[in-house]
Amino acid sequence: MHSDNNDAHLAVFSGEFSVSDDAWTLDAVRWGFVEKKKIIASLKGKMGSGPFNAEIELLWREEFNDYFGRGEITYDNYRSEYKTNCFAIKIMASDIYLEDDICVIDEAEWLENGYPYAFYGDLERVGH
Repeated sequence: MHSDNNDAHLAVFSGEFSVSDDAWTLDAVRWGFVEKKKIIASLKGKMGSGPFNAEIELLWREEFNDYFGRGEITYDNYRSEYKTNCFAIKIMASDIYLEDDICVIDEAEWLENGYPYAFYGDLERVGH
């Protein structure tokens, strides 16, 4: 994704991800690429405890050939002391690409509270 698709800058995608843990869902409300160096994502989903929202910025890391970022997740149904939590996402360059206005993510890693989860999906282009 990073090295060979010039029209990927400022492209915006949306869709639903599949998650390795059936206990929760994950949607990409907005998944935007900025000049191939950064992904800015607004995510929402649902766990057994209820819905959540998350914001994250993933930066391209040339030395690791991946996108990586840390963000904050907000749980709608938790008491205030447990309402937010930090998480990270890592996507290897070989696992993300554009194909006919679809952003394909073969595998990405979501890390939260020391637990890794895998997610994947096809996101449709919704704008620039």
